[in-house]
Amino acid sequence: MRAAARPVRVTYVTPLVVSVALLTFVALAIIGPMFGTPLGAVDDHEIPVISQQLTEIGYVSTVIARTTEPGGRFRPLYWVGRVAETALWNGRTAGWYFDRLALLLVTLAAGYALARLWLSSGYASLAAALMVAGPQAEAFYMLGPQESYAVPLTLAGLALVGRRQPVGLVLAVAAAFAKEPFVVSAIVAMAWSWHLGQRRAAVMAGAVLAIDVAVIGAVLVTNGGDYYHGAIPLVGRYLYPLILPVTIGLAWLASRHRAATVALVVLVAVGLFGALDAAARAATNARTFAAFVDELRADSRPLVVVVRDSGHTETAWALRAYLPDRAIEYRGVTLTGRGVVVPPCREVDIDGPWTGAC
Repeated sequence: MRAAARPVRVTYVTPLVVSVALLTFVALAIIGPMFGTPLGAVDDHEIPVISQQLTEIGYVSTVIARTTEPGGRFRPLYWVGRVAETALWNGRTAGWYFDRLALLLVTLAAGYALARLWLSSGYASLAAALMVAGPQAEAFYMLGPQESYAVPLTLAGLALVGRRQPVGLVLAVAAAFAKEPFVVSAIVAMAWSWHLGQRRAAVMAGAVLAIDVAVIGAVLVTNGGDYYHGAIPLVGRYLYPLILPVTIGLAWLASRHRAATVALVVLVAVGLFGALDAAARAATNARTFAAFVDELRADSRPLVVVVRDSGHTETAWALRAYLPDRAIEYRGVTLTGRGVVVPPCREVDIDGPWTGAC
């Protein structure tokens, strides 16, 4: 007698598993180059200053002091998170980048969940990847951008609103308190919620958002309507939240026209390569700047810092944060140093040739 044949067990990888693997790879590719990177010149200089504030006045007072910004900004939720991360990690950048990785993973998961309202798993994965793959990736591989909080809140909020969950409006409105342009996406979330029949929740969210808009308007008027004082470089992350519907729209078009799928895949790949390259350069710049600051620490002479282009003001400002006890005189920009420096001193030229100041 012949033994009965064993049933053949067929195994295959589900689309969801493929999506999780793809989006995890995207997150690691963008954040990976930054692990082991020291604090840099852009935004990171806030961290030692906030840490000192925490020591002197405590968490709540530091958040209040940061929220009442002299530059006319209003982003209280951002400062709640920024100060909390500083209290937790201080200058230990591994912790900061672990947080950025977690925020990016949440962003990708929420983007996928939102896109799944209209798209299959594969196209939803591509849409989610495209939301962060490109110049806008700096929102996550840098430590300062408010978008690292606002984007995941917005995407999660919209994904929940689309599933008729009123808590989604809470998240979408919260994003507006992390960065001002996300007021627009909060309004979209309220309109969508109203359309889906969640009208009471939409009205309540609108009342809260109206308070945010009123405060933003008040601080802009107080500051003359220009919280960057005329220096607003156009960078990738400033395209949020516009990027979000555009990427879903592109993925939807690709799903309807198969020939466009290849173009969408190439666009994601090119964007991811660009993000990886930019993150690697950011890591190199941070290490170079940190090495230069260490060199200055070893030289006790007062500093004359010369800046010609206002776009490099933040680098000059960072020196004051990392060298809090050093006498520094600024020339060429409107920054407050620590008295007038006379020779013997050391000249630091941020963006030009030596001037002979020392």
